[in-house]
Amino acid sequence: MVFGYGTKVGEAIVRHPDVPVVSFTGSTPVGHRITQVSAPYCKKLSLELGGKNAAIIFDDAPLDAVIPGCVRSSFTNQGEVCLCSSRIFVQRGIYEEFLQKFVEATKEYKVGVPSDPTVNMGALISEQHKEKVQGFIRLAEAEGGIISCGGADTPETIPESHKQGYFLPPTILTNVSDQSSCMQDEIFGPVTCVVPFDNEEGSLRC
Repeated sequence: MVFGYGTKVGEAIVRHPDVPVVSFTGSTPVGHRITQVSAPYCKKLSLELGGKNAAIIFDDAPLDAVIPGCVRSSFTNQGEVCLCSSRIFVQRGIYEEFLQKFVEATKEYKVGVPSDPTVNMGALISEQHKEKVQGFIRLAEAEGGIISCGGADTPETIPESHKQGYFLPPTILTNVSDQSSCMQDEIFGPVTCVVPFDNEEGSLRC
């Protein structure tokens, strides 16, 4: 195991002629760089880049089963999972009911110190990453988005002894456009966007 920053250690590994295969999970720009650097060596690449997974909920979905699944898929491990549901498309006929129940269930998702067995979600990986996620939330609000649950502030459930930790509440954004950064870019945090659609053709925009 070799430790170090990607710009130095990572690039050295990718460039090395004795490394025939490179597997990488992360941002699209870094994926571009890996492809560029490894091309002269014809290396085999496995790249998982910029995950922006969508859940699509139709009118006939059983919400009692769907809601718990959406909470888990959106906020497990503070949303720091490549497969998290960071966009939830809901057919318009059940949109308001879904949103109400989803917000209620999310508010029950407790944020706190992981040593507390009643906690569902801990802190983000670093201060820098917390600030990045906060930036997405504030940008969505500036663009006219609505924070239906959560936000960019430290949750009230965090004990005073841990207030300096990198905690954020599970956050639900609504009224966001398809062009919003929160809909297009991987946030990699406890943030999901809930958007209505009318029919199957409309859901394909995901």
